[in-house]
Amino acid sequence: MYIVFDTETTGKAKNFNAPFTDFDNWPRMVQLAWIVYDKDGNKVSTHDYIIKPDGFEIPLEVVAIHGITTEKAEREGKPLKQVLDVFRKAISENDYLIAHNITFDEGVVGCEYARLGEDSPIVDIEKIDTVEQTKNFCKLPGKGEYKFPKLEELHFKVFGKYFQHAHNALYDVDALGRCFFELQRIGYLGFKEKPFKKQVNTNYVADLEITEKPIVHFGVHTFHSILQGAGTIDAYIEIAKKLGHNSIGICDTGTFSGSFEFYKKCKANNVKPIYAAELYLNDGVEISDENYEEDVLQKIIVKNEQGYKNLNKLIFLSHTRGNNGNRSRITTNWLIENKEGLIITTSCIRSKMASYLSKGRKKDAKDYFLKLEKEFGENLIMEIKFNEFDEQKKYNQFILNLASEYKKTVILDNNIHYAYPQDATLQDTLAAIKQQRPIKSSRLLKERNLYYVNRRGYLELNAKFGFNYPKEILELFMDNSNKIAEKCNFTFVTGVERYPKYEPEQDVIDYFKTNDTKEIITKLSSLKLEQKIKERIALGEVELKEKIPEYKERLRYELEVIEQKGMLDYFMVNWEMLKEYRKSGNDTGAARGCFYPGSRVKMSDGFFAPIETIEIGEYVVDAFGEIQKVLNTLEYEIKEDTVELEFEGGRKIKCTTDHEILTKNRGWVKAIDLTEKDDICEI
Repeated sequence: MYIVFDTETTGKAKNFNAPFTDFDNWPRMVQLAWIVYDKDGNKVSTHDYIIKPDGFEIPLEVVAIHGITTEKAEREGKPLKQVLDVFRKAISENDYLIAHNITFDEGVVGCEYARLGEDSPIVDIEKIDTVEQTKNFCKLPGKGEYKFPKLEELHFKVFGKYFQHAHNALYDVDALGRCFFELQRIGYLGFKEKPFKKQVNTNYVADLEITEKPIVHFGVHTFHSILQGAGTIDAYIEIAKKLGHNSIGICDTGTFSGSFEFYKKCKANNVKPIYAAELYLNDGVEISDENYEEDVLQKIIVKNEQGYKNLNKLIFLSHTRGNNGNRSRITTNWLIENKEGLIITTSCIRSKMASYLSKGRKKDAKDYFLKLEKEFGENLIMEIKFNEFDEQKKYNQFILNLASEYKKTVILDNNIHYAYPQDATLQDTLAAIKQQRPIKSSRLLKERNLYYVNRRGYLELNAKFGFNYPKEILELFMDNSNKIAEKCNFTFVTGVERYPKYEPEQDVIDYFKTNDTKEIITKLSSLKLEQKIKERIALGEVELKEKIPEYKERLRYELEVIEQKGMLDYFMVNWEMLKEYRKSGNDTGAARGCFYPGSRVKMSDGFFAPIETIEIGEYVVDAFGEIQKVLNTLEYEIKEDTVELEFEGGRKIKCTTDHEILTKNRGWVKAIDLTEKDDICEI
């Protein structure tokens, strides 16, 4: 079955190679018409829709061509989504899509789908462009060679006459249909016709994957992989749902920054999230210029909460101890030391083992495998991929041989860097920026099935790239992928306050003769209080001697409040961070003080509320105008000096004298030190 289609638009495209997501490049669609023909050229159905303009007007210069004014479109037009839903259904039920200069029409329609947040069904249907195929038939003189014929010119060549109402989409597709089947009849169109598929009324995406079990993709790169990923989390989840995938895993390079967003959106869409990362790797103990390795990658998958913590730790180490100014990377030793809760795979052709193989060092590759096998056991997974690289075929065979010898689990996975085929151009642009090279014809554009969430499945890619593994074996590998996904069960806990656990260094334990957090913070704060009192007395504040009992009682009370709130560990972790910060030569200062009940705080909705009414989980505006979530509150009696501040307009606040207020002219100033000349920021 054939679909002959055409569009009328608001103008021309600036660049026919632009992605569908370049909304400024592609004009708006004004009319979409198509006719469905059977294989013998008989009309099955005719469709003609004017599109209701949503946020655009039709320029007068194009009205003169197709005759559709903005007023006419508003009066007679149908909603864009309604029309495109019907068109998607038609494409899913037919075999060939025909147009005259199909590149333009595909771009226009694809862009309109993109504006709706949908993928274009045109991408994967067989297409016939009568412009390309009839240039030598019409033989119209051009500059140095024959020019591409207009539809009117093609019709004249075939039938010896022009057709009426050119540039009306419906009349155009009717004329093109006549031309196409006449050219077929006389034997000019020499394309190889494939068998017609059964007319099944099914979802487009699901139909293409119908022969396979749901696949788990572990290697999905989002835009958080800087200059390496063009796909959004929303797009990946959307397509996973359409394909019937129960799980999907993000695997960004050198970062976990998208993990919580990924969790929330997977949860909302009933898709199981799997967390992974791809880290650059050096074999050895530490990173140095001597053992620097170029672009060796390791895929690491999270099994549970401990695994999530350890992968975060590895990422942290890569940026702190593993950054030599070029790349952030980890060592094999760090990976082994933090292996609990993690699954690793043999990764891609940029892995450590693959790098050995590419240099003819097969024994070193096997030795490295044995090193990982000894440490990770069943948590080392053998991974094969399908692509056009000869190195991949060699690496796959090496992996399968090891898997057979050592009874290892094998999975199928491909590197994915964008969600839809039309995003290949964007991905290639990012790669060009990253590599600082000109944008030119790229393998990404040639082999679009490789780097996006493919709808054709591994069975087809297996044959496409000449791997030719038995179907039963591939289905086993796909089953294995699902079994690995079942083992990955980390989830974020929300709505519960969780503070970091303080783990004192050995020198702290030795100094205070204990590893108990409460004892350490009590002894530490008492020691600091005594030191501060001695310093102040030495400076002449002898009256402080009389207040020592009061200060100690106040300290006891505040520590009691901190313990009741379950924040002892939190305070000690902050102390450790400040200690390290001071070691680097930076200054830190105290930030303590209190507001009295009745003090007004600006809420996120712009209204003010008394401070005592604010609850955990609400959002307030801070001194810098940023909206912040309230994580905790402290409320207790105080026995110290206070000050009342009055501002223009009669507003008043009451706070402790040492409460710091942000001013525009002097920065942070204690309340007691404010003057009439100070210009404070909003409280």
